Amino acid sequence: SNLSLSLAVILRNPKDGAHRFARLKLPGRRWIDVSPADRPDQTVLVAQEDVIRAHIGELFAGMDVAGVYPFRITRNADVQRDEEEAEDLIDMIAAELRERRFAPVVRLEIAQNAPDHVCDLLMNELDLSPEDIFRVDGLLDLTGLFQLANLHRPEFQDPPWEPVIPQRLRHDAGLKGGMSIFDVIRQGDVLVHHPYESFTASTARLIREAAVDP
Repeated sequence: SNLSLSLAVILRNPKDGAHRFARLKLPGRRWIDVSPADRPDQTVLVAQEDVIRAHIGELFAGMDVAGVYPFRITRNADVQRDEEEAEDLIDMIAAELRERRFAPVVRLEIAQNAPDHVCDLLMNELDLSPEDIFRVDGLLDLTGLFQLANLHRPEFQDPPWEPVIPQRLRHDAGLKGGMSIFDVIRQGDVLVHHPYESFTASTARLIREAAVDP
């Protein structure tokens, strides 16, 4: 699957010594919480691939596991479509999404310690060239780290940002005789940068005042 993390598992049959290749796709969330129940101040996370690797023998009973190597493929997302000639745009988009699932592979990322014969096998099966192979010394698929950003650990996070009100909108429009936002705009354009500047005091205020403007 495109951009999903998988494990290349090299197996050996103990009866005849023959080697087999298995691909195991990692499901669900990347990090597993194993925090101790008696330490609420402590957060312990383990990468899913490490847990599976530690128990990989249970998935392949009767086989010897010779090696486990994480890898990830990237498929070509550049699908040419003529939107002008499409009879149904929704059907066209749905067909494009289906095609992307089986589009040609353009990149293979694999663990640095993966043997050459494993890389060669994947390269041949995926119809890649050596220039498309990227050996990674470290964690594959860093997008999984976004899960860590959602942990409730305020001491490791920046304090919530309080949007500021643009200088020209800082008067109290609710006061009798106060300047409306349209009066402000007539004096010149107002550039607002969300989310750093207040949406409520700018865009929402514009809509609110426009709704009651005679």
